[in-house]
Amino acid sequence: MKKLLCDSNNKLRIAYFSGLFALLLYLLTQSGVSPTYGISNVSSTIPLPCECVVFRMDDIQDTFVNNAQIGALNLFISKSKPLSLGLIMNDTGDDLRVIGKIGQGSQIGLFELGLHGWDHVDYTKLSKEEQKATLKMANEKMDKIFGNNSDIFIPPYGYFDNQTIDAMSELGIRVLSSTLFSEKNYDDGASIFNQTLSTTNHGGMTNFNRSIYHMPGIAEFKGYQNGSSIKVPVENILSDTYDSLQDYGYAVIVFHPQDLVQVDENGKVPDNAPINATEMDDLSRLIDTISSRNIRITTLSDILGIEQRSYSYFK
Repeated sequence: MKKLLCDSNNKLRIAYFSGLFALLLYLLTQSGVSPTYGISNVSSTIPLPCECVVFRMDDIQDTFVNNAQIGALNLFISKSKPLSLGLIMNDTGDDLRVIGKIGQGSQIGLFELGLHGWDHVDYTKLSKEEQKATLKMANEKMDKIFGNNSDIFIPPYGYFDNQTIDAMSELGIRVLSSTLFSEKNYDDGASIFNQTLSTTNHGGMTNFNRSIYHMPGIAEFKGYQNGSSIKVPVENILSDTYDSLQDYGYAVIVFHPQDLVQVDENGKVPDNAPINATEMDDLSRLIDTISSRNIRITTLSDILGIEQRSYSYFK
């Protein structure tokens, strides 16, 4: 009789702990935690939050404040730091100094090339057919010059709409890097790719299942109002960067070649404006400060786990 009671008790214990384990397994699965690894239950192709920073330089084009363009490109090459570039493709291709330097940095894997439109226009003013056609032309020219096309669209002025998303999806352009204010206007920022949220929330797996990854610029090297630039202190840029790391798991810092030159008394950029040494020093200090805090400087593709395209250019 005692043996029967003991066997019965053992069976009850086994059933109890089996049920408890099943319940725990269910709760872990629902919370997005893998019971095997203790991390977010995501595809092996999706990286964990890296707390990385992307530097993005827009308005790359022929014969435009060339000294600043070349100076900034050389700065990142000298520091062996990646840089994402927004090229205005209709205005790119004849300036051998600029495209040669872009080719040099891209061949050693530092420069990530993005489309900053065919022309520098507000894409929300174009029809879907026009957006698609101009993006297609831009990528064809990218391939002709650098031997590959791009996965990235950086809309001029930061503006985009649903037709932009549709055009990108049909062309297979996977990454949209606009501005924070445009993302807020679009859907209050709900589409922004977010590495800090679990797979059960809108920022994790859901964003990876979408055809377009939204990765806006968060921090700006300079602000612009009525066509004039407004200096942003390095400390403010760093503060915005750290806030973005907390909120999204990464940060995108945006600057332009014209941010790095001497402006006239009205804040305008002359055609042959010389480099402003103070601005270039601030950019260098920004890179060094971020690196000194063990924050990795990388590319948009790397954060998403997308294989970065390789490019070639020979004079």
